[in-house]
Amino acid sequence: MPPKDGEKLQKRKNKFKTVFDLASKNAELDSDMATNSLNVLNGEIERYKHKQLRSQEVDDLMKSYKIALAHIAMFTDNNSKKMSPEFKESLEKVTRALSKGLRVLRNYAAGLEKDSPETPARILTFNELLETSRSRRIEVNSENVESVGAGQHVRAVIPAGNDKLYFTESVKINSQDEEQRKLFDSYRQEFGEEADFLDHKQMKEVLEFIYLSDAYRKIKNRPCFSDSKTIITAYQEQMRKEIADMKKAGKKPAFNENTPDVLSGLNTVRKRKIFLKYLSDFTKMRLAAAINRVDGIHNGCYQDKRNSAMSFIAEELGVGDLIAHSENVHITFNDKGKKRTVKGTAMNAAHGEDLNKVGVNSNYIKISLASLENPGLIKKVASLQILDYICGNSDRHLGNLTYITDDNGNVIGIQGFDNDSSFGSRFNPTGSAGKKVPVKDFGIIPESLAESIMKMDNESVKLMLHGFDLDSKEIKAAINRLDELKKTITQSRKVYAEKELREGELIKDIPRVVKDEELGKYSFVRDLARFEKKGNKAYGNLFGSMMSLFANGNAVNEVYTTQKAIINNSAEAIVRDFWSDASDIVKNMKVQNPKKALGSKQYDAMLGEAEQLETMLKNLEAPLFAEARNRDTGEKSLIFDPEVVALKAKATRVKELTQKYLNERAIPRKAAQKSKNSRAYKRFALAMRVKDMSESLLKKYDNIDKAYAQLKELDAKGAGLKKAAKNRDRRFYEKLSLDKAVQSIINEAPVEEGMLRTTIPDMYPTAVEEEKRRTSPPVHIGEKKRKTSVTAPKKGEPGGGIIR
Repeated sequence: MPPKDGEKLQKRKNKFKTVFDLASKNAELDSDMATNSLNVLNGEIERYKHKQLRSQEVDDLMKSYKIALAHIAMFTDNNSKKMSPEFKESLEKVTRALSKGLRVLRNYAAGLEKDSPETPARILTFNELLETSRSRRIEVNSENVESVGAGQHVRAVIPAGNDKLYFTESVKINSQDEEQRKLFDSYRQEFGEEADFLDHKQMKEVLEFIYLSDAYRKIKNRPCFSDSKTIITAYQEQMRKEIADMKKAGKKPAFNENTPDVLSGLNTVRKRKIFLKYLSDFTKMRLAAAINRVDGIHNGCYQDKRNSAMSFIAEELGVGDLIAHSENVHITFNDKGKKRTVKGTAMNAAHGEDLNKVGVNSNYIKISLASLENPGLIKKVASLQILDYICGNSDRHLGNLTYITDDNGNVIGIQGFDNDSSFGSRFNPTGSAGKKVPVKDFGIIPESLAESIMKMDNESVKLMLHGFDLDSKEIKAAINRLDELKKTITQSRKVYAEKELREGELIKDIPRVVKDEELGKYSFVRDLARFEKKGNKAYGNLFGSMMSLFANGNAVNEVYTTQKAIINNSAEAIVRDFWSDASDIVKNMKVQNPKKALGSKQYDAMLGEAEQLETMLKNLEAPLFAEARNRDTGEKSLIFDPEVVALKAKATRVKELTQKYLNERAIPRKAAQKSKNSRAYKRFALAMRVKDMSESLLKKYDNIDKAYAQLKELDAKGAGLKKAAKNRDRRFYEKLSLDKAVQSIINEAPVEEGMLRTTIPDMYPTAVEEEKRRTSPPVHIGEKKRKTSVTAPKKGEPGGGIIR
């Protein structure tokens, strides 16, 4: 009996058949070339499906794959506007399948080349090869999974042995309008008719104005206590000012002058909280949509796959360790026996330390400019900005890098992560703050990378990129960038040879191909870093961005900003993210406790405290923390809401009583094993929700406590660390015959003690201190008569900067 075809082979045949059927129904389209190529390939697959594949058979199959892919791409380009959506989708599925198959054959061929008596290659049939090339499959308990990220890039953190994987589900990312509708629908599902006001035409104009004017960040981060009513009133005032300014300038306002009045309808705490929660999600979605539109990432794409596409290019170039490896996976989430399997992309945890998480005990805090001066790091930075260029990665900011340091704070490596915003068809380098580095600003190209680039076969790369859900425009743009680099490498070698320049010398705007052993002749700061500011924008390369980050011992300020951001983000989450879930839990708990049944004292106690916690969360409007700066002294201070202590104590009490109910009643009575329709099970399930909520809430407090302790420690030793970093840099660059450019980078002004100029009070004050604070509210922006009025810290001021 002949062997059976595998599942993957059968799926491939079905996709071919669909294309053939649709082609026959669209006789007016000249699809003969594409369908004939598929027929030839189909014949090859039939021939080899149960025959062992050796080098010649693999070469034959790869040739047929390439011809079929090329003909389908040509046919699609010529007939894109004439094809039915069904036909187009069918061709896209076949193209992706063929592209993946070509990569599988290519990897198999590489294994055959390494065949030896010591390490014999495994010989497979084509059917076996397809079946063993499945995506990685992982099963995980849902309770062990947490979420990170925002907007279109929310990731599930999956435990994987001693490490973590960051999983993004494959979901189509559509146009801004469609994504906004999807967001509204989720709020409609959570809040019902209460959320309908978010869909009002004028409300959409308000949201768009707040996003475009950056009012969200400016007002949300005001360093003063503002309840939700004050915040929303500030948005109204800003819109009305915009209307007045436009009229005064003789221009037509972008929206109706009555539009700001729609915010007056938010006349309850609940409506205001729904609005502010939605505004937070809207701004993240809007930013992601704007990046996609500007860079030409096509609507309807599975954006997570771009991470895998960039890993593929990095590995093809031999620099796979420059970014956190990503691959397509199937994750099965096991939620107490109920399993759900989803497709997506898993990214390995990046090596080194994340700028958004570093603390005062990290070697990161010792980094100075001299810490960057080593050939190994220079090669990695040069290679990463080149890889980003080839892949059209528009999101390489310094928070999307991890830094590998030694005990002395020397940076010995970096690794990039979060590469979703790559391969856009309109990626256009402008030299903007290291995000998009043009070829002329590369400085150097490591010779090993240059050789890999020159050896890359454009046609093979193009065909294999189809398997990552990139469209023809995006693939063509990537190949054009690859061609541009090849031309640059050829030109560079010619120019530098003709001019007979010594190693260590560079010609402006012509990057030099440099051998590994010669990298030590180039200074990271003096020779390679390009960075300048024009107004509010910065221009340069990745070397320059890192130089700017670490100049003058600024690693200290970065850690300070990071810890402050942790406090702000955790406090904001407490105000914004728990009240809705708490209300839903309490409502359902009451349903299961109509008469306070005898024998349920633990449940009654838990419910009573949960109700009080829900009321506190529901009425909580102000940020728990704020930062103020005295205009006269420049001194900053943190301000605390009295709810800081009370809310934490209540959450702790709820957690204790919930655990008591579970331990003394639900668990002994095996409530979890009873019918899911029984009251005992429902109470148990609700108790678990209360437990999860209270623990999550207390985890936010734990984050605040730890970050707060770091701030106090940093305030005490920050000046000494900055002084040591600056002295180290002076000594180092004196040996390099310090020139004026580097002297201007290293600030000669002395570092004074207390350079953070921050007053950090006790986290949990005494009753007397709290009463004094309660009766002396903080000064708000605009109260000019008060000598101690406050204003927001500007980026660049100690402890300032945009909250990440």
